[in-house]
Amino acid sequence: MWMHNGGLGAWKYIKRRLGERLADKWYLGVCGGTDSEWAFALYLDTLERMGYDPSNPPDNGFGPSVLRQAMLKVIKDINQFIADVPPKLIVEEKVDTRSLLNFAVTDGHSVICTRYVRSEEHTSELQSPVLS
Repeated sequence: MWMHNGGLGAWKYIKRRLGERLADKWYLGVCGGTDSEWAFALYLDTLERMGYDPSNPPDNGFGPSVLRQAMLKVIKDINQFIADVPPKLIVEEKVDTRSLLNFAVTDGHSVICTRYVRSEEHTSELQSPVLS
């Protein structure tokens, strides 16, 4: 299960890059256009790249360490996609690069939740998301 409350900064400018990052099975599994659906696909893709099969989880789940590691990678990737938006474009198009990444994910046994804000005002204050 996946939950997202918030928004990915510069969404319409990072959506293509995020999609290009995904393996076909995750890319083709997205049915809509919301940032939440694409973030979940990125999470599943990340688990798979880490050597885990989200389509066939172990009977006792992946465990909180694996879920946490995947979540940290997803947030790092999202931040990198945003950082790669050309500064000139951000200024000219008045692109909102703030992200509110309140995520929750469970494998049926463990739950990982984040409260993460990325903004120009707070970037230097935040070193890593709060995970519980």
